[in-house]
Amino acid sequence: MKNFKRLLFTGLVAALVISTVGCGNKKPVETEEDKYEYIAKTNLITLESSKDSRVDLMDADKDFVRYLEYVWDDNFNITGIVYHEKSLISDEHKQKELKVPSSDEGREGFYPDRGVVDKDGNIRIIFNCYTEDSEKTVMDSYDKDGNFVDSIDLTETKASLDLQYISRIVVDKDGNIFCSFDNTIASIDANGKPGMKITVDGWVESLVAGKDGEVYASFYDYASGDPKVVVKKVDMASKSLVDTKISIMSSSSRSWLACDESHLFSYTELNCHVADINSGEEETLWSWMDIDYLNAYPEAIWKNDDGSYCFVNRNYELENINQIEVVTVKKELVTAENRKEKIVFGVRSYLDSNVMNAISKFNKTNGKYKIVPKLYYEEFGYENADAMLKADIAAGKVDFVNLDQYDSNLANKKSFEDLTPYFDKDPDFKKEDMFENILEASKVDGKMYFISPAFSITTMIGNADIIGSGETWTIDDFVKLREKYPDSEFMTYATKSSILSYLLIYGTGDFVDLKTNTCDFNNDSFKKILEMANTFPEEIDYNDYNDWDLIDKGNVFVTMIYLSDLDSITIYDKLFKDKANIIGFPTNTGCGHSIAFNNYYSICSKSNNKEGAWEFIKSLFSDDQFENLRYANGFPIKKKQFEMVMNNIINSEGGGGAVSMGNGSMTIELSTPDKAAVDRVRKIIEKANSMVVYDEKLFEIVFEEAEPYFKGSKSLDDTCDSIQKRINLYLSETK
Repeated sequence: MKNFKRLLFTGLVAALVISTVGCGNKKPVETEEDKYEYIAKTNLITLESSKDSRVDLMDADKDFVRYLEYVWDDNFNITGIVYHEKSLISDEHKQKELKVPSSDEGREGFYPDRGVVDKDGNIRIIFNCYTEDSEKTVMDSYDKDGNFVDSIDLTETKASLDLQYISRIVVDKDGNIFCSFDNTIASIDANGKPGMKITVDGWVESLVAGKDGEVYASFYDYASGDPKVVVKKVDMASKSLVDTKISIMSSSSRSWLACDESHLFSYTELNCHVADINSGEEETLWSWMDIDYLNAYPEAIWKNDDGSYCFVNRNYELENINQIEVVTVKKELVTAENRKEKIVFGVRSYLDSNVMNAISKFNKTNGKYKIVPKLYYEEFGYENADAMLKADIAAGKVDFVNLDQYDSNLANKKSFEDLTPYFDKDPDFKKEDMFENILEASKVDGKMYFISPAFSITTMIGNADIIGSGETWTIDDFVKLREKYPDSEFMTYATKSSILSYLLIYGTGDFVDLKTNTCDFNNDSFKKILEMANTFPEEIDYNDYNDWDLIDKGNVFVTMIYLSDLDSITIYDKLFKDKANIIGFPTNTGCGHSIAFNNYYSICSKSNNKEGAWEFIKSLFSDDQFENLRYANGFPIKKKQFEMVMNNIINSEGGGGAVSMGNGSMTIELSTPDKAAVDRVRKIIEKANSMVVYDEKLFEIVFEEAEPYFKGSKSLDDTCDSIQKRINLYLSETK
C-alpha cells in the first residue's frame, strides 16, 4: 500500500512540472492496396553560394528551387544579394546579382525579413532597418532581370495595418503582397500602399498562394464550440474572406502549402494531407512515421506525373546549413521478404521528440519490426482520447502503450502484461544496475505492469527555520504549523482545493488500501486535512502572482518542487536564503518524496506482437537515448546512465557555464552545478519509495463531497461519512 500515491487530474501533473469495443485478435483481411507502402528517398541538394553568405529558400516546384543569397561584411551589413534558380531535373543553375541600394540615413543596418517572386519573375524583399535611434521597414523591388526598381518605406503602412511583425508573406496573381501577423491578414499593393485588412478570431496559421495566384488563409474557427481548422479564400475585390469547403476537426495546428489550382497540401507533426478546395474532401497521404522521416517541416510539396510526391525540407540538423532535402515519396510493393511486422504503439496524448527519434532509429535499423504510433488525442480529441484508447486496448488493436500517467484500473483488469519475465530473462536488464527502490515502487502487488527509462521526484521544500530540519514530517506536523501561522499565505498557490489535493495525492496510502480495495476516510488525519484546507481561501488572484517573489520576501514558508534536473534545488536554495530543506510531502506512512515516471510503457495482454513491443521498449534504455544536457528532463533509472549524465553536466562544456532563470521580474543567476548538488539529489532519489498513480474518479468523489463542507452547508462528520460510503462503493466496483 505504501507504494501508491494518487494524482488528482492531468492539469495538476503539468503544474507539478503539463465507439464500440471490438472483440478478439483477428487481423483484417489484407487487400491489394495493403501490399503497398509509402517509401521515402532523400536527395541532398546543396544551394550553392559564391561567397560567405546566408541562404534563404523562397519556394520550389518540380522544376526549380528558388532562393536568395545574402552576402555580409565583417560588421554583418548586407553588401550583396544574389537570386538563384537551381534546376531539380538537370544541371541548370541560373543566378542574378541584385543591386543593393546605397546606404542612407536610417538604413545603416538592414536585415532581410521575407522575399517573394511573382509569376512574372519580379522579386520583392522586405527588410527591417535599425539604427540607434529608429527602426523602419522597407520593400525593395527588382525586375525579372535583376535590375533594381525601387525601395518603398513600409513603416507607416505596417503601422496602419497593425502589423507589428510580418510572419508570412505571399504574392497574388496581380502582384499584391499579402501578409499576416497574429490574427490579422493584410495586403500591400505594388506601390507599398496599404490595401485590405481582415481580422479573424484565431491565430492565422498559414497564408498560401495557389498555383493560380489565388490566396488562401487557414485558421481555427471556434464558432461551433469545437475547434475546426478552416481554409478561406482571401478575396481582394470584396476585401473579405470567401468560404471554401475545407473544414477539418483538428486538435493540432496545421501548415498549408499549395499543390495545384484545386488542391492544397497540409501537414501536422504527424501526417501529410491533401485537400480538394472545391469539394473540401481531405485525404491523408502518409504519416511522417510511415516514411521514417521525423521533424519534417516542408517548405514546398508537389505531385509528380508518375503519381509520386516530392517535398523540400530544410533540415537545420544537417552539417551543411546550405543544404536542403528533396524527398521523393512513392508507394512501392512490399514483398513477403521485406515486409516488417507492424507494432501499434498507442499514445494517449503527445509523443515527444526524443521518442519520435527513437522510433525512427528503431524502424530504420530493425529488420523485423516497424513501430506504428497511434496518437489518440490527435485523432479523437481530448474528450474522447482516453475512452478510445481503452476500447482499442480491450479489443486487442494496440500492442503497447504510453499512458502518460499510470492507470491502476487497467492493471487491475489485467489489460497489461507483467513485464517481470521479460525483464528477468533479458541480459540487458539487471536489478542491481538500477535504482532498485525506484523499480520496486513501480510494481503493483509485485508485478511490473509498466516500465520507464527515466523518472522525476515530486516533493516539498521549505524554510528550515520554520518547517524544521527533519527529513520527514507528518500530517499533524503540517496542521500544527498552519495553526501557528493562521494569517500567513503559508504555501505557494494555497487554496482549499489545492491543499486538499496535495495532502490527499501524497497521503492516499493513509486512507486507501489498494491490496484489499478498502478505505478509511473517517479517521482523524483526514478530518484534520479537511479542517486545515478550509482555512485557506477558495481562490487566488493570479494577476501579477509570483511565487518566487512570495518566497523571497518570506510571505510563504513551503512550496512544491518538481525535481527533474540539478538546477531546481539551486533555485530554491537561493530563494530560501540557503536555508532550504527538502522535507517531502507530509504523510503518516513512509517517505514524502514521490516518484513521477516520465513515461509509462506497458505491453497489452491481447497483443499478438509482445516480443516486438519489448524490443522497442528496451531500446529506450540504451545509453544514447540520454543527451548530455544540463537539463536532463528526468533522471535515468539506470545508475550508470545517471552518473554519466551527472558527470557530463558537471564537467563538460555541454553542461557548463552560468545561466539565468527568470520568473516575472525576478532573475536568478545559476552557476554550473557541482558534485554536492549531485550527492544531494542522489540522496533524495534513494529515499523515494512511492509512486504517483492516477485515479480521476476517486478524486472526483472526494472533491464533490468536500465542496458543501467548504461552503458551510455540510458538517465535517457528514462529509467524511459520505466520502467513505462513495469511495467504498467505487472500490468494490473496480475489483
